[in-house]
Amino acid sequence: MTADKKMTMEERIQAFYKQSGGPGNPDIERILEQHLLNGKDHGVKGKKETIMDALCDAFIEDKSTSLIIDWLADNKIQRMSKQYQEEERYSRIGKEIGQGLREGIELLHNKRMDDLEVEVARLREMLVRLTNLLERHIGAVRNNHLYRELRDGATQSVDS
Repeated sequence: MTADKKMTMEERIQAFYKQSGGPGNPDIERILEQHLLNGKDHGVKGKKETIMDALCDAFIEDKSTSLIIDWLADNKIQRMSKQYQEEERYSRIGKEIGQGLREGIELLHNKRMDDLEVEVARLREMLVRLTNLLERHIGAVRNNHLYRELRDGATQSVDS
């Protein structure tokens, strides 16, 4: 057989048996395993070709099924693209929600700070009023004591 001509499956089997010593050879399993792992006509070197691999290759190389394979591949690409777009949309929505939450929390924090500043100012004002009231009251009490002392002192000096 020439290297240019593709062999039929029967020709390939006969060539394999001729090379390996025939179907009765006890080493046939090991030789077959090596051939499936490293044979040029069995896919990637070092990877055993599966039936699915062989079927896919047959379908892809067959002109009558290539249109179906192309159509299936296009559909898969479209589905994957649509799924990617959906995931991107969900990601964008998630980011928008996260940003909205951050802004909402910041607004609540700022409002709370503003409310606290107003409350602190109100409490300071109350404290100033209370301090003034206490100072007036203490001043009145002192004046009252002073008045009593003066009165009591004046009364005592009149009595003496």
